[in-house]
Amino acid sequence: MHHRVPHWVEPGALFHIRIGLDREKEQKALTEPALARPILDSAKFYEAKMRWHIALFVLMPDHLHALLSFARDESMSEVIRDWKRFHARTNQLIWQALAQNQRDFDFVGSASSTVGREAQPGGRPGTYTGRISSNRGGP
Repeated sequence: MHHRVPHWVEPGALFHIRIGLDREKEQKALTEPALARPILDSAKFYEAKMRWHIALFVLMPDHLHALLSFARDESMSEVIRDWKRFHARTNQLIWQALAQNQRDFDFVGSASSTVGREAQPGGRPGTYTGRISSNRGGP
């Protein structure tokens, strides 16, 4: 399954993407600052290279949630696979092998404007909360 954007989905539509770590392996939490920063930076890099558009990108200790839109001419799965492969090599992350079910690729609907970009230390010691959101209308 290549998870291409279906023809009936309007341009700019958002998809809820959930990417989880392999829970059978002991790994650093995605929210640890030394890991969270490069993850969020790479997400912004993918947006700058127009691989995806970020409406929301949230890190949890063992998974992440993102609201993303994709170009019609590129496979969502290939974009996500490339991003996961980068972090497997550079940060030694072991991801779940494949999308486990439909909830890992949910169609959300048309893109809506959100405000700002932020990534900041979490409320508890040793945690990191990252959120990236962007406004389609420009700065």
